[in-house]
Amino acid sequence: MEQKLVKKLLKKITLIFFSNQNYITYNIFNRIFKLIKCKSNSENQLVNNYIKNGYSKSKKVPEIDVEELNKLLENSEKTFKDNVTNYTLNDKIKKKIKSIFFQNFCNDIEEFKKYYSSDILITNIKVCINHSFEKNKSKEIQFYSENYHTDNYLFTYFKLFVNLEDIDKSKGPLHFIPKNRTRQFIKQSRYKNRYNYSDHYDDNLVFKNIGKSGESIFFNSAECFHRAGVPDTGFQRKMLMIVFNAVPDEIKNDYFFLERKYKNDIFCLDHWSRIFGKPNGIINTYKFLLKFFIGSNKVNSY
Repeated sequence: MEQKLVKKLLKKITLIFFSNQNYITYNIFNRIFKLIKCKSNSENQLVNNYIKNGYSKSKKVPEIDVEELNKLLENSEKTFKDNVTNYTLNDKIKKKIKSIFFQNFCNDIEEFKKYYSSDILITNIKVCINHSFEKNKSKEIQFYSENYHTDNYLFTYFKLFVNLEDIDKSKGPLHFIPKNRTRQFIKQSRYKNRYNYSDHYDDNLVFKNIGKSGESIFFNSAECFHRAGVPDTGFQRKMLMIVFNAVPDEIKNDYFFLERKYKNDIFCLDHWSRIFGKPNGIINTYKFLLKFFIGSNKVNSY
């Protein structure tokens, strides 16, 4: 009982002082990292928007590439669970996704590398479809994170979403609360946690990721309140998600894609996203922070 009360108190503290639901240790990590490592560039609008709002629109992938990827996906294996269809990414699909990334987003990631003053690796890739369902009004049941929340990761973990079809309000677009509107959202919704908040808030506070097929957006999911929209009956939303992690210099960059000969494939598991974005406990979080400053010769390696 005491442990539950302590956790509840800590979450309340993080909401008041950091305007998110993340661990206090992660928030302290983020503050120190931003103070010492992060370097803003006033000339780069993409990164500036990301810093200010928690998300930033990027390039539009050419329609022909989206069509080719969708055609490959039609013939791939897929699984359906909890109102989500997940695609199994075979070698041809992986090759196409790599091509899309290298042709459109390399320069963006180079700018993020400058901001984080660190190497950045792709640690997870996913293609899925969110299907419609009858939303539970009590918020107690979730299928694909359709309640407002922040991801419990370090802010060095961030995502890129690419629309694989035209997305309008009927298809349940991603909903973001810009960082500079977060306190207004918390106050108006009387936000306590992802299961306990009011739906009565100013809809103008919300950015909805509506857009054409191929449009893309970078997103800081650890610090920006967000939720997956629920498609209307008979509609769905298809998307490509690429996850990035800023990593210490000791981690050799496999040219963006972390593809070592391990069983933990970045195209089907989020293992490496957690390794580099979700340290376990205060001591491990502290050690991981040290890795960004003093290297592996002073702390334990992975």
